[in-house]
Formats: sequence, C-alpha cells, structure tokens
Amino acid sequence: MEPSTSGGPGLPWPGEALHEAALIRARRGEPDGVRVLVKASPEGRRPFVAAEAAMALASAGLPDDARTLFADYERACEGLWGEPVWYAMMWGGQARAGAAVGGAYAAQGDRERADRWFERAREALSEQHGEWDHRLPVVWALLESGREDEARALLDEGTGDPGHRAGIPFVGYALRKGRADLVERILREAEGWFDEWTVAHLLRQYGQAELLHEWAERNGLAIVEPREPVDEDLARRYAEIARTPPAQRQGPTVDLLLRAAEQGRLSARWGAPSTPVAHRTRPAGKQG
Repeated sequence: MEPSTSGGPGLPWPGEALHEAALIRARRGEPDGVRVLVKASPEGRRPFVAAEAAMALASAGLPDDARTLFADYERACEGLWGEPVWYAMMWGGQARAGAAVGGAYAAQGDRERADRWFERAREALSEQHGEWDHRLPVVWALLESGREDEARALLDEGTGDPGHRAGIPFVGYALRKGRADLVERILREAEGWFDEWTVAHLLRQYGQAELLHEWAERNGLAIVEPREPVDEDLARRYAEIARTPPAQRQGPTVDLLLRAAEQGRLSARWGAPSTPVAHRTRPAGKQG
C-alpha cells in the first residue's frame, strides 16, 4: 500500500506517522521505501524527515543512499530553519529537526556543518525548556554521530520523569545498542508510564533481569505472553485497509500505525524491535 504523495499539509498526525514509518524503512535498509515515505510527508516536515532518515540509513550501512537522499533536501533544511516562525505543529520539534540535520552531516564526515546544526539544536532545546520529548532525539542524534561525551552530558542535564512518549523509543534504541547504562538513567525517574508493558518486554528480550525486576515491581506487571492474537488482529486490519479505495486509506492507516505502536509492534523511532505485550497485575492492596 503506497501512501498518498500529496503531503497532507493540514494533518499533523499523518505527518508524524509517515515520519516514523520512514525511520522504520531506513533502519531496515530500504532506501526506496524511505524515499516514498519522505515524499509523502507534509511539505514543511519533509526536509527534516529526509535528514533523520539519512542518518538512519548511514547507521544501517548505506552511506551512499544516505548522502543522495539528504542532498535532495539539504537546501530546504537551511531555508526552513531561517523562517521567522517555526511551525512546530506542522514541522515537528525544532530541536529534533536541527539534530537530524547535524546527524546527517556527521554521517558524511562534515564536522563543521554538523557542529553548526547541533549548536542550533541545543539553542532550540533551551527555548523549549529542555523538555524530554525534545531532549532525547538530540541525545540520540549525538550518539549516532559518535559524540558520546556530548550526548551523555545532555542526557544528564535532564531532570524529572522523561515520560513514555520519548522514553520508550529511547529505551529500545539503547537496549539495541547494548547501552544498559542509558536505559537505567532513563528509567530512574520514570513514573506512571502509559506503555510500561512494552518496556518490560524490551528489558526481558535483552536480558536485563535486574532492571526488569525493578520495573515490573514498580508498575505491578506480570511478564506473560498475551492471550489475544495481536499479530493476527493487526494483519486482518491491514488487509481490510488494503481493500478500501486509496483516497480513503490515510486515516485508517494512521490509526493502524498508532495501534501497532501501542501494542509493542511498532517501536520505530529509534530502532526498538517489535515485542510482545505484558499484562498488568493488580498490586496487593489496590482496588478498582
């Protein structure tokens, strides 16, 4: 099913879904699929989606594809950044966008431009009060660019609960990279995450028994396989969408992507693999 290439400039949620889908394809090493999804993204977001996907393609071992993809949107990144107003609803987070371009340049070995864009990302982050949703994408881009000290410093400057929206994808990324230290840092102050079961199964999949025990106990989770046929349900819904007219697919496709992510089948942003869902148990003494 090929997405519409109209871009949907008035629809931010499809733009976010297409962004994440492009990163999935990039991490799988599928440059042709990446280009389709980048082209389908809203016009204002498109250059920065391309930059982030280029960074992911380079990390997947496809530097030439990364270079040609980014080259098509390099000037547009500079142009949009120079606009007097940043339209976050349409273009996404500015700190994440700046870090994506910095990472794309770093992947090409252009340290000077990478330095400039990472500095822009930090400036944007400070204007956004260093919120975790904006901070962790910058940390990820720095890590992907081999800037360990800068990434760790930026991570350690964060305070309070990172929140599940940015925290869960970062946990998946850190586990995939074998960085349990980063996982511990993120989970240290995590409270009341909506998708705590996804974290539990990521920890189990990567053999982090101690962190898993602490997390399950804190959230009242029993680590068991789901009884409901999650994969079959998603596959059936996909087949239903494929039978609908193309003009009617956008909304249902976005809904399917979000449902898959909620059920641990689409932890795409920073390379988290698909994982089963855990079930909550009611901690002793709790009613309702």
